[in-house]
Amino acid sequence: MSTAQEKNRSGCLIAIIIIVAAIIGAAILIKSKKQPEANNNAPPPPPVSVLIAEPQTVTPVTTLYGQVTSPSFATLVASVTANVIQVPVLEGQSIEAGELLVQLDDAEARLALAQAESRALDAKAQYRLEQQRQSSDRSQLKRERELTQLAQKSFERSKNLFSKGLISQSQFDTAQDKYSRQAAALENRELSIRQHEARLQALKAAEQSANTSVEQAKLDLSRTTVTAPFSGRIVDVPIAVGDRVRNAQTLATLYNPEALEIRALIPNRYLKAVRNALANGETPTAHVKVTGLDTVPVPLLRIAGAVRAGSGGVEAYFRLPAESNIELNRNVALLLELPAEDNAISVPYQAVFGLNAVFIVDAEDRLQRLPVEQLGDGLGEQGEKRVVIRSDALNAGTRVLATQLPTAISGLKVAPIEQ
Repeated sequence: MSTAQEKNRSGCLIAIIIIVAAIIGAAILIKSKKQPEANNNAPPPPPVSVLIAEPQTVTPVTTLYGQVTSPSFATLVASVTANVIQVPVLEGQSIEAGELLVQLDDAEARLALAQAESRALDAKAQYRLEQQRQSSDRSQLKRERELTQLAQKSFERSKNLFSKGLISQSQFDTAQDKYSRQAAALENRELSIRQHEARLQALKAAEQSANTSVEQAKLDLSRTTVTAPFSGRIVDVPIAVGDRVRNAQTLATLYNPEALEIRALIPNRYLKAVRNALANGETPTAHVKVTGLDTVPVPLLRIAGAVRAGSGGVEAYFRLPAESNIELNRNVALLLELPAEDNAISVPYQAVFGLNAVFIVDAEDRLQRLPVEQLGDGLGEQGEKRVVIRSDALNAGTRVLATQLPTAISGLKVAPIEQ
């Protein structure tokens, strides 16, 4: 019994010794661990690009988007119903004024002309007949009056003799009937003469109408040959040989490359400056750049007199030279030169924070936020787009942050690198 107790006491003692040894070893390891040295050095300031402000007179620009149009755009339509027998032009082809575009069959038009000429000849003949009839009526009128007077005297004698019983009733009736007939003939002759002027006017109107029909038929005949109204370029020819075209059907469309314009919307914020320039006799100019073609200067011609519903500006029209080789209806971008602004500078786009602020670098190389006025876009020496700004605090020599720094705030220390 005592032996078992002694064994238990020995086991507990050994366990206690092991635990104590483990604790002491852990303490030694913790104390022997090397503590990292504290780093009290601040992070270096970020390097940034800065540009030196040099306020001067700058010509700002703004980007406009427009479409090539032409006020000299013609849609030629058929004026007669006929078959197409010749179409010598194709889409995109350049043509000269008077050049044949479409030839229609003129057989039907020639028949219509022949019929109109026949009606005109008939109307002319009717007019001449009426003139001859009038001449005959006037020459016969005197004779009719003489015959009427003779018939009247014969009737009066017969009446006197009949009252005395010297002639029969039938003889009296014959004399009376002859007088009545002659009086009626005289009245009809006089009526015919009185109506002559009205008949002559009606026949003259009929003759003029017939002559007008002849002219219309000749015009329709001429319209079977469709020629170019001006020198230009064919846009579309929606017909082919063998088609039968009807009145008002489109035959061809073309435009004059000498009268090309670009219609673009000028935002309201720039309208006042543009209108002031026009009022001062200046001609604002834009520059058009199309891929594969040289930049083309286009002067401003006019500003529209009305605003489209929902528009944020007014449409303007720029003259596009024919040698630019820019196609009709092409969408283009323009850089419009605005009136020159004094005491302004141009900076890269990344120098502008928000809509109207930049950061300048003070004498201690710290950033300071500065509100500015945006005057429009600008162009750098290499043609790159920039922003034209102005502020009374931008003096010559002021350093302007030219890096788009996400952490930029007033007071931030930077390492400026002048561009």
